[in-house]
Amino acid sequence: SVACVSAANAGVVDPFTTTQTPYNTFTNITGGLFNQRELLKSGGGSGSVASGSVNFVPNSTNMPSFGLQYKQLNGSSIDLSGIASISFDIIAGGGSYKLEWNITDSTGKAAEMVVASVQTGTLTFLATNTDVGFNWASIEEMSVVFGQGSSSTGVLSNFNYTVPAPGAAALIGLAGLVASRRRRN
Repeated sequence: SVACVSAANAGVVDPFTTTQTPYNTFTNITGGLFNQRELLKSGGGSGSVASGSVNFVPNSTNMPSFGLQYKQLNGSSIDLSGIASISFDIIAGGGSYKLEWNITDSTGKAAEMVVASVQTGTLTFLATNTDVGFNWASIEEMSVVFGQGSSSTGVLSNFNYTVPAPGAAALIGLAGLVASRRRRN
């Protein structure tokens, strides 16, 4: 019996270190998965980015009311096919929100997650609707939008992704090889 321990590699989607308050304009950001971010605002929602987090106030009746949209400069795409998970921490100020999280590929096809009642905790992307032919290897933009909530404030932080450790993939391959050899014998 052999025990193998292999940790996943982590990366940052957005470190929230590039301060941003203007709405509906893309701003160049550094240190994250994408290199441009836009703050989305409508229907009375508001928010700002500073000091490693996003502080926002959604509107209780509108969707969307506040959100973040990401893309690459010059319309290039990002390969997310090797990513195991994307997640962020959220603090809902005493209530909950509706969330729409969309990832769009270079052909306009989307993977979407809609959560009717997001509360304080860690939220990991799990596509609830994915267009046929969606391509994780050619991602053009991603948006996270909040609205229609019972909470008056919110804080979003630790927007990260994980990639399986190289040892994990090798271990799976080795297990398959051993299983095929046992079947032959």
